[in-house]
Amino acid sequence: MFFLSRSCWTTVLDRSASSSSSRCAAGGDFFDPLGLADDPDTFAELKVKEIKNGRLAMFSMFGFFVQAIVTGQGPLTNLSDHLAAPSTNNAFAYATKFTPGN
Repeated sequence: MFFLSRSCWTTVLDRSASSSSSRCAAGGDFFDPLGLADDPDTFAELKVKEIKNGRLAMFSMFGFFVQAIVTGQGPLTNLSDHLAAPSTNNAFAYATKFTPGN
């Protein structure tokens, strides 16, 4: 488990919302604890990749939530149902339930 020093906690708790210069803040010194990006260009590229990865993960979780709302089942149940009968258990089968007149 990774623990921040007392000075970092004080810095994180005391900094204002407009201050982003804290070395303990997200993207600061602790963004790369293993020192994999010593080059500033590589470091900037890794930050962008991490943000894009986080956005993709949030979008995929949104897909899981919508799937659970539409089908009323969890993702693993939906996957096993789809693998058992892929031609009848897919998104198009549920999309026809939301057309006008049905």
